[in-house]
Amino acid sequence: MITNQPALQRLVETWMRARPLVRANSDRPKRDIPVHLAAALTRHEPYRTQALTDARLFLATPLLAGIGLEFELVSPLEPFPYAHWSETISPLQIRLTWMRTMAGDQIDWAYEGIERVAFEDGEWRIVCFWNDVDRDIVLKMRRFF
Repeated sequence: MITNQPALQRLVETWMRARPLVRANSDRPKRDIPVHLAAALTRHEPYRTQALTDARLFLATPLLAGIGLEFELVSPLEPFPYAHWSETISPLQIRLTWMRTMAGDQIDWAYEGIERVAFEDGEWRIVCFWNDVDRDIVLKMRRFF
């Protein structure tokens, strides 16, 4: 059983809603990560350094969106030990659902993910946004957003 699933849901929603809904205004990821978001990253090195680097890119990546955007954690959520942590989820898959019209008669969805989250110091934190392959894909796609 997963520890504090509502907190995990809040972590996902906070990070996803921090992303721009349209094309980013800059060719470079923002340099500053808001304090409340940086606090939601692991404190363990070398994971934190990579998470900080990835967070800048993640926050500059446009979010697929529409009317009434919702985020749902995709089951199964089966935690397991990894490195410093007794409870991690990898990958954490997220289903995004939104309406294309105000009438709500056209619903669309997409899947996104966070490579690894861990229960650390009594709360869920992001350890890694992407694995190496996915990180390379995001970096290559960066020229489009």
